[in-house]
Amino acid sequence: KVKWLNVLSQHNFVLEDRYLNQTDYVLVDYTDAVNLGDVSYRDAIQQWESQRFDPSQALYNKNNIRVYRVVTS
Repeated sequence: KVKWLNVLSQHNFVLEDRYLNQTDYVLVDYTDAVNLGDVSYRDAIQQWESQRFDPSQALYNKNNIRVYRVVTS
């Protein structure tokens, strides 16, 4: 799915932390996890997100999608 979305959107996906400093924004999408009813998948996304971002600081937060500005030091 990642390769398909990469081609469709013409954007890169952050699959590892080392790629965070190569982008200005990160989109966190819970849609698949919610639609599949997969609690462990949702929990894994939430854990990744909470370790890197503060949900209250999301630039966009609607319909199971959040967008964050990446702040590099």
